[in-house]
Amino acid sequence: MAGWQSLVPRHDVATPTPGGEPLVVSVPCTTSPGAAVPGGAVPSGAVPSGAVPSGARRWHRHDVVVTADWAVRTPHDLAAERIAAAFGGHLSCLALESNVVPAVRAALGRHLRVRPPSIVRRGHGWSARSALSCCPRTPFASTALAVEHLGGTEHLAVEFDAEPRVVRAMVAACLHAHGAVEHPAALDTATMLVPPAGAEAAGLVTERWGVRDLWDAGVHPLWVIFLHAEIGVAHPLPSGFYLGAVLNRPDIEWIADTVTRAERRRLLLEIGGGSPFDDPPETPVALSRPTSHRPITASNGHEPHALEGTRFTPEGIVEEPLVTWLAWTASREDRRRPAERGGWLEVGVPRRIVVDLLRSGYIVDDVVALAAGTGLTEVLCAQTLATWSQRGWSPTVADLVRLVELGPHLAAVPPVAAVEVFLGLVVGQGPAGPTEAALLVAACGSAQQAAHVWAENDRDWRSQSWDPWPQGETDVRDPRPAAIPSGA
Repeated sequence: MAGWQSLVPRHDVATPTPGGEPLVVSVPCTTSPGAAVPGGAVPSGAVPSGAVPSGARRWHRHDVVVTADWAVRTPHDLAAERIAAAFGGHLSCLALESNVVPAVRAALGRHLRVRPPSIVRRGHGWSARSALSCCPRTPFASTALAVEHLGGTEHLAVEFDAEPRVVRAMVAACLHAHGAVEHPAALDTATMLVPPAGAEAAGLVTERWGVRDLWDAGVHPLWVIFLHAEIGVAHPLPSGFYLGAVLNRPDIEWIADTVTRAERRRLLLEIGGGSPFDDPPETPVALSRPTSHRPITASNGHEPHALEGTRFTPEGIVEEPLVTWLAWTASREDRRRPAERGGWLEVGVPRRIVVDLLRSGYIVDDVVALAAGTGLTEVLCAQTLATWSQRGWSPTVADLVRLVELGPHLAAVPPVAAVEVFLGLVVGQGPAGPTEAALLVAACGSAQQAAHVWAENDRDWRSQSWDPWPQGETDVRDPRPAAIPSGA
């Protein structure tokens, strides 16, 4: 088991044996093209060198040495054999160097989890990042199934155009040397052993079988230890965070900073008895510094939820743990503006619209300015900006403040269909750009009224003297009462 101690997730390639000693295996060899392989590689000494397997007279066995740098030494003069192959000769051992050993090298890295698995999420399942002919069209239901396929003999044989039985047996011999399997048997029936680092990592994962599940998903326990230390908390974190961090490689320092900002607001609200979407209490609460044996607590003795705690929003939507959500949704916008997401969360914006806001181009200061100019809550202002952006429009904060001054409620973003109706009524003569068209429809309250205003050439809705509702008429979104008829 000593080989596990030298494995670090940042290593690019594992060696054939833990200490770098040469790996000696007995492999079948033939000079007859097309001859069926009688059996795979086996540890040296298991079969006498030169023995002819039953039913395969054109085959014989001999030892092959794979060095620490993955070079291959055989009893043949491989340089001379390559020349012979150029003139029509055949030697199966030539494929060892060019096909089999590269396949074994890749397989060992995958089975020992020395590099992140090359899988991607597709719909509700998982697939190989570079799908081959052996990969099913339907995504795998879990990461474990996708990782198992990537390290399987069938996939490796297709990927490297290698003999499956030889690849499988050589991989099993390597894994046995590393202590990853109890016996160098057929790899398809071997149960991979979690390395000793798994015992230390077990206390850092929320779920009882989290380390084993992560291992099956292609994540080495050393990644768990490393990531937990980088986040800098004293309590366990969910396995979904570790998997998302390994697969997506977000900035861990950014996650830690963002969690700190979001948790600061939530702790203030929960200790004050408020909703996560209310304004924070007036008196701030000091937080104690976490240690290796004590989680974060509030100064008044209340124990806040752990970061991994799942919670319900006021709408009844189950939210995944914050650190997990950050690991899976980190984007280019976060790299460009790393402080922005934490700002949205600190204001109290629901997670379900934060990603949309990051893509919209709006910033937290826009929400603060909109709330100050309208008297509406910051959360409602953020939701409104997100809705405008989702529909493909990008009004300025000043434009939205003006809409509220006119009367229509800010949250009543015009439907896309209404804007399309308006543009259809003023074919070829409408405002310059869809945002201007949407703002006019919002200001007038309907597509028909907007078309009427446009035809009357009374289009300067930003003017303080502008009024789209003639005396005695009321739009469905105009909060003012209609004029009372004389004599009523």
